[in-house]
Amino acid sequence: MAIKSQKIVADFETTTDPADVRVWAVCAVDIETFETVHIGNNIHDFFQWLANKHTVCYFHNLKFDGEFILHYLLSHGYEHNDTHLPKTFETLITDDGIFYSITVYFAKENKKYRKVTFYDSLKKLPFKVSVISKAFELPDEKLVIDYEAPRPVGHELTEKEKQYIVNDCRIVAQALHIQFEQGLKKMTNASDAMNGYKE
Repeated sequence: MAIKSQKIVADFETTTDPADVRVWAVCAVDIETFETVHIGNNIHDFFQWLANKHTVCYFHNLKFDGEFILHYLLSHGYEHNDTHLPKTFETLITDDGIFYSITVYFAKENKKYRKVTFYDSLKKLPFKVSVISKAFELPDEKLVIDYEAPRPVGHELTEKEKQYIVNDCRIVAQALHIQFEQGLKKMTNASDAMNGYKE
């Protein structure tokens, strides 16, 4: 079976209790179709879903969400190295903690990898999600939820919570889609500018 390739925007919602820090909501939206392709209430199911694909995944502020990704990987038997073996991962993080990418290898089939590479859409779109929506005149707008509400392990997302996280992902996905259509496909704005200058 061919490995499915996909570009998505994902988002985590996390608890605010310092004694119970975890992901309570996950969403992923396809950058080509803007359809919601994954929604759940824990990071483990998200990684199980990713494990069967070849995915490029953008988070808006990878430094924040990346901390949860790294914690998950290191607490689930993944090793940080450049062997590209199953259950290994590589990172591009500067000494002062700037996150550029995290690549996770799940398996290799017929010379192709099942892997996910996480990038930071904030380095392509250096604005708040609410500003992106207005600047690109998108149909979706940034919504509001109660961030402090209690959400125990296994909390089932309400329709309002689902719409909130879906909108966040759709806004960034649509803006990235516009950039990609304009040929702005590099990792950062600076890389896009340099590429344009060279061309």
